[in-house]
Amino acid sequence: MKSLWYTLFLTFALAAGTTLSLAGDYTAWHDSRYTFTSNQILYAAPMDTAAVNLDSPVKERVLQDYYFQKAHATKDRTIITAPLPAQSAQLPAAPNSVEAAHISSTDPARAVTDPSTNAVAAKAKAEVPATTPPIKAAASVAEQEATVTIPPAAFDAKANLYITSQILQYRVTSQFVPAHTDWVSRDVTDYYYDKNGHPHSFTRTIDYPEYVPDTYVPHATVHVRFNIYDTKTGNLVFSSEDNRTRTGSSGDLVSIYKRIVDRFFKNLSKLE
Repeated sequence: MKSLWYTLFLTFALAAGTTLSLAGDYTAWHDSRYTFTSNQILYAAPMDTAAVNLDSPVKERVLQDYYFQKAHATKDRTIITAPLPAQSAQLPAAPNSVEAAHISSTDPARAVTDPSTNAVAAKAKAEVPATTPPIKAAASVAEQEATVTIPPAAFDAKANLYITSQILQYRVTSQFVPAHTDWVSRDVTDYYYDKNGHPHSFTRTIDYPEYVPDTYVPHATVHVRFNIYDTKTGNLVFSSEDNRTRTGSSGDLVSIYKRIVDRFFKNLSKLE
């Protein structure tokens, strides 16, 4: 019976244009043996969206940009963000480029190798920077599903901590609520005049039945996990999961995601 009344209330609220936030599950863990300080440097990897189907590179870019924007805006911590994959158009090859040299050197019409080809290729190879071999972060809690590799760029940036983030759910589902009749209360104001002709009013509440047709109730769900690793030991020192569901609107995924990111960086500033 309780479930029935909840469903009826929910349906009426949606019919009235009300958006309800029904669920929010936040869990955070912090290694008490580790001390966070404000002068530490953190290196943040891009938001991992592989577990969800965003169906659009534009949507992914919006999420990535907001995450890094909030990282750069954090005042109590120095956060360096990893470069995002470049999205650019292919330009024609320059006459002296490695690509042009490769094409000319493999042309069947040329029996003699162009000396400039080897020179350009050798120069390009020499300009490739040497990097520090990456190390793997230790999975120090049972919730770790895979070993994380801290990239060389984090060490090049002198980072003390390495941040990873992953979107676990990013979807809109719907729940079917069958047609039914609900009782609705409404306040009605009545007026009357006394024997001296002065007007008076009083309010009473009336209940009346209202038919509610079949309804599909949307549920927007976003679930994000954040992990922070010590770059010296590879140990996990902080982990949090924020899982939120909003009922009544199917267009709130981005706003829910932004609230989750905001909470992470707000709580990050409080770590000590």
